[in-house]
Amino acid sequence: MCFNVAIDGPSGAGKSVIALKIADKYNLLHINSGAMYRVIALKVLKTNTDKDDENAIINIIQSTKITLLPKQVVYMDGEDVTQAIRHEEISKLSSYISKHKMVRKLLVEQQKEMVRSKNCIMEGRDITTVVIPDAEIKIYLTASVDVRAKRRYLDLVNRNMQADLDVIKLDIINRDTQDMNRTESPLVQAPDAHVVDSSYLSIDETVEEISKYIDDFKVRNRKDDCYD
Repeated sequence: MCFNVAIDGPSGAGKSVIALKIADKYNLLHINSGAMYRVIALKVLKTNTDKDDENAIINIIQSTKITLLPKQVVYMDGEDVTQAIRHEEISKLSSYISKHKMVRKLLVEQQKEMVRSKNCIMEGRDITTVVIPDAEIKIYLTASVDVRAKRRYLDLVNRNMQADLDVIKLDIINRDTQDMNRTESPLVQAPDAHVVDSSYLSIDETVEEISKYIDDFKVRNRKDDCYD
């Protein structure tokens, strides 16, 4: 059966980890939209481009080849940047440049093309509202600020990267404010999205909760003429 799953939510809610699990369970193509913004942010940093120069960033997007592979492996112009784009500096910069109207427009166009054939799961900030507003299953995945900060802290520590819990918490609060209040495609909960709060759920419990909505959709649409 053909369907798309769209997941939105704030930074650190566990969207990527959960989306990967769901993708494996239902044999869906996993697309991390945030990774695309991070790649552009990395190139902005590497080329010393002014983060407020929208035209320069547009040129970067148009000249950069982004390749998303399974297991969250990301290539930029043939170079593996999977680890490079995970730094906090890149995280903050990607959120900042995403406020530019044309930057979002160009990347959203690429994302829309990726999901056109269905059987995808995409996660980000505006997936349910802008990129795939007609997705069959929409999820708004969230968690408390304290929980998200601790998760991000442990992730960085496990990767032998410097981390300060208080700084991370403040960064998350600031990013939430920026993402939710930007003019272009702000982070909002779609009216028809299922809210899943993972604050007190394990990864497997969160996957199980989201799976209920997917399984329910599949049961209700068994007569659909689109099958694997």
